[in-house]
Amino acid sequence: MERVKFDYDEENDSLLLYREGVKSKGGVEIGDFLIDMDMKMNKVTSLEIMNASKILALQLSEKINKTSLKNIKAVSLKTVHKDNSIYVLYGIVAVRNQEEIKEKSFITVPVRPHAY
Repeated sequence: MERVKFDYDEENDSLLLYREGVKSKGGVEIGDFLIDMDMKMNKVTSLEIMNASKILALQLSEKINKTSLKNIKAVSLKTVHKDNSIYVLYGIVAVRNQEEIKEKSFITVPVRPHAY
């Protein structure tokens, strides 16, 4: 099982979650989310969230801000296929004001079925 790592760029306010040692075979941009995938393995290899403090405060919790993003302790990234969509589930464990914040959310990526 690959480890999911992260990198937060405070200057650009972007958060990158990525599977260590796994290469991307293509990607998609949905608003402030950049999603790279490996279709052979049928999973997301990385998720980049632009304007992360603003987006995550809206999507997850107002407790998420630049300070908490600088203090991330762990992240998770999972790919779930259902119907004609791929669900990118992600989680963040961070610390803000000595309080541990655990948040989870997902992004839906519609996929067109292939005609064979």
